[in-house]
Amino acid sequence: VVASFAAVAERAVLADCDVDAADLHLILNPTVVRREDFSGGKSATIIANGLMITAALEAADKLKQEGIACTVLNMHTLSPIDEAAIVKAAMETGAIVTAEEHLEHGALSSIVAQAVVKNQPVPMEFVALKGYAQSGKPNELLVRYGLTAKEIIAAVRKVIARKEGLINV
Repeated sequence: VVASFAAVAERAVLADCDVDAADLHLILNPTVVRREDFSGGKSATIIANGLMITAALEAADKLKQEGIACTVLNMHTLSPIDEAAIVKAAMETGAIVTAEEHLEHGALSSIVAQAVVKNQPVPMEFVALKGYAQSGKPNELLVRYGLTAKEIIAAVRKVIARKEGLINV
Protein backbone atom coordinates (compact mmCIF):
# COMPACT_ATOMS: atom_id res chain seq x y z
CA VAL A 1 0.00 0.00 0.00
CA VAL A 2 1.44 3.37 -0.95
CA ALA A 3 1.94 5.58 2.09
CA SER A 4 -0.35 8.33 0.76
CA PHE A 5 -3.19 5.82 0.59
CA ALA A 6 -2.54 4.37 4.05
CA ALA A 7 -5.40 6.20 5.80
CA VAL A 8 -7.87 5.26 3.07
CA ALA A 9 -6.74 1.63 3.16
CA GLU A 10 -6.95 1.56 6.94
CA ARG A 11 -10.56 2.81 6.94
CA ALA A 12 -11.52 0.34 4.22
CA VAL A 13 -10.02 -2.64 6.02
CA LEU A 14 -11.42 -1.67 9.41
CA ALA A 15 -14.89 -1.24 7.92
CA ASP A 16 -14.91 -4.80 6.56
CA CYS A 17 -12.85 -6.69 9.15
CA ASP A 18 -12.51 -7.07 12.88
CA VAL A 19 -8.88 -5.86 12.96
CA ASP A 20 -7.15 -3.91 15.67
CA ALA A 21 -5.89 -0.62 14.25
CA ALA A 22 -2.48 -1.09 15.93
CA ASP A 23 -1.96 -4.34 14.02
CA LEU A 24 -2.93 -2.65 10.77
CA HIS A 25 -0.22 -0.01 11.18
CA LEU A 26 2.40 -2.78 11.24
CA ILE A 27 1.09 -4.04 7.91
CA LEU A 28 1.24 -0.58 6.34
CA ASN A 29 4.74 0.33 7.51
CA PRO A 30 7.34 0.09 4.75
CA THR A 31 9.37 -2.53 6.63
CA VAL A 32 8.04 -5.18 8.96
CA VAL A 33 10.42 -6.69 11.51
CA ARG A 34 9.59 -10.36 11.52
CA ARG A 35 11.98 -11.51 14.22
CA GLU A 36 14.49 -9.77 16.42
CA ASP A 37 16.75 -11.73 18.74
CA PHE A 38 20.09 -10.44 19.98
CA SER A 39 20.42 -12.85 22.92
CA GLY A 40 23.47 -14.54 21.38
CA GLY A 41 26.84 -12.96 20.75
CA LYS A 42 26.81 -13.55 17.00
CA SER A 43 24.20 -11.74 14.96
CA ALA A 44 23.20 -10.70 11.45
CA THR A 45 20.23 -9.20 9.65
CA ILE A 46 18.46 -10.97 6.81
CA ILE A 47 16.60 -8.55 4.56
CA ALA A 48 14.21 -10.40 2.27
CA ASN A 49 11.12 -9.91 0.18
CA GLY A 50 8.56 -11.96 -1.70
CA LEU A 51 8.83 -15.72 -1.52
CA MET A 52 12.15 -15.46 0.27
CA ILE A 53 10.56 -14.29 3.54
CA THR A 54 9.61 -17.89 4.37
CA ALA A 55 13.14 -19.13 3.65
CA ALA A 56 14.62 -16.27 5.69
CA LEU A 57 12.48 -17.12 8.71
CA GLU A 58 13.37 -20.81 8.39
CA ALA A 59 17.06 -19.91 8.20
CA ALA A 60 16.78 -17.65 11.26
CA ASP A 61 15.14 -20.46 13.24
CA LYS A 62 17.89 -22.93 12.34
CA LEU A 63 20.66 -20.42 13.01
CA LYS A 64 19.19 -19.62 16.42
CA GLN A 65 19.79 -23.25 17.37
CA GLU A 66 23.50 -22.63 16.63
CA GLY A 67 23.58 -19.50 18.78
CA ILE A 68 23.40 -17.09 15.84
CA ALA A 69 20.75 -14.40 16.34
CA CYS A 70 19.07 -12.97 13.25
CA THR A 71 16.69 -10.14 12.64
CA VAL A 72 14.54 -10.73 9.56
CA LEU A 73 13.21 -7.67 7.76
CA ASN A 74 10.42 -7.97 5.20
CA MET A 75 11.48 -5.25 2.78
CA HIS A 76 8.41 -5.50 0.57
CA THR A 77 8.68 -1.92 -0.69
CA LEU A 78 11.74 -1.06 -2.77
CA SER A 79 10.73 2.44 -3.75
CA PRO A 80 10.79 4.25 -1.51
CA ILE A 81 13.20 1.99 0.36
CA ASP A 82 13.09 2.07 4.15
CA GLU A 83 16.66 3.33 4.49
CA ALA A 84 16.26 4.01 8.22
CA ALA A 85 15.45 0.33 8.89
CA ILE A 86 18.46 -0.77 6.84
CA VAL A 87 20.83 1.59 8.65
CA LYS A 88 19.43 0.56 12.05
CA ALA A 89 19.93 -3.12 11.16
CA ALA A 90 23.51 -2.47 10.02
CA MET A 91 24.28 -0.64 13.27
CA GLU A 92 22.67 -3.29 15.48
CA THR A 93 24.02 -6.48 13.91
CA GLY A 94 27.01 -5.35 11.85
CA ALA A 95 26.26 -7.82 9.05
CA ILE A 96 23.55 -8.05 6.39
CA VAL A 97 22.34 -10.78 4.04
CA THR A 98 19.76 -9.99 1.38
CA ALA A 99 17.50 -12.70 -0.03
CA GLU A 100 15.31 -12.27 -3.09
CA GLU A 101 14.00 -14.26 -6.04
CA HIS A 102 15.14 -11.61 -8.50
CA LEU A 103 18.41 -10.76 -10.22
CA GLU A 104 21.08 -9.67 -7.78
CA HIS A 105 21.72 -6.48 -9.73
CA GLY A 106 19.10 -3.74 -9.86
CA ALA A 107 16.70 -4.99 -7.20
CA LEU A 108 16.68 -5.50 -3.41
CA SER A 109 20.36 -6.48 -3.14
CA SER A 110 21.59 -3.43 -5.03
CA ILE A 111 19.28 -0.99 -3.27
CA VAL A 112 20.20 -2.27 0.20
CA ALA A 113 23.92 -2.23 -0.68
CA GLN A 114 23.66 1.42 -1.74
CA ALA A 115 21.99 2.36 1.54
CA VAL A 116 24.61 0.44 3.55
CA VAL A 117 27.60 1.92 1.71
CA LYS A 118 26.29 5.48 2.07
CA ASN A 119 25.36 5.26 5.73
CA GLN A 120 26.80 2.35 7.71
CA PRO A 121 29.22 0.09 5.80
CA VAL A 122 29.12 -3.51 7.05
CA PRO A 123 29.91 -6.89 5.46
CA MET A 124 27.13 -8.09 3.14
CA GLU A 125 26.22 -11.27 1.28
CA PHE A 126 23.55 -11.77 -1.37
CA VAL A 127 21.22 -14.69 -2.02
CA ALA A 128 19.66 -13.94 -5.41
CA LEU A 129 19.67 -14.94 -9.05
CA LYS A 130 23.09 -14.46 -10.64
CA GLY A 131 21.67 -14.56 -14.17
CA TYR A 132 18.50 -15.28 -16.06
CA ALA A 133 16.55 -18.36 -15.03
CA GLN A 134 14.69 -21.05 -16.92
CA SER A 135 11.00 -21.81 -16.57
CA GLY A 136 9.79 -24.61 -14.35
CA LYS A 137 7.98 -25.54 -11.18
CA PRO A 138 8.49 -22.84 -8.53
CA ASN A 139 9.92 -25.02 -5.76
CA GLU A 140 12.28 -26.80 -8.15
CA LEU A 141 13.51 -23.47 -9.48
CA LEU A 142 14.17 -22.12 -5.98
CA VAL A 143 16.36 -25.15 -5.27
CA ARG A 144 18.06 -25.08 -8.70
CA TYR A 145 19.03 -21.43 -8.35
CA GLY A 146 20.05 -21.55 -4.68
CA LEU A 147 17.16 -19.58 -3.27
CA THR A 148 16.48 -21.62 -0.13
CA ALA A 149 17.07 -21.45 3.61
CA LYS A 150 20.21 -23.57 3.11
CA GLU A 151 21.87 -20.85 1.01
CA ILE A 152 20.70 -18.10 3.38
CA ILE A 153 22.26 -20.00 6.29
CA ALA A 154 25.55 -20.32 4.40
CA ALA A 155 25.47 -16.60 3.55
CA VAL A 156 24.83 -15.66 7.20
CA ARG A 157 27.71 -17.84 8.39
CA LYS A 158 29.99 -16.27 5.78
CA VAL A 159 29.01 -12.68 6.54
CA ILE A 160 29.51 -13.24 10.29
CA ALA A 161 32.95 -14.75 9.62
CA ARG A 162 33.80 -11.67 7.56
CA LYS A 163 32.50 -9.39 10.32
CA GLU A 164 34.68 -11.18 12.85
CA GLY A 165 37.70 -10.94 10.53
CA LEU A 166 37.98 -14.71 10.11
CA ILE A 167 37.85 -14.56 6.30
CA ASN A 168 38.40 -11.95 3.61
CA VAL A 169 36.36 -11.49 0.49
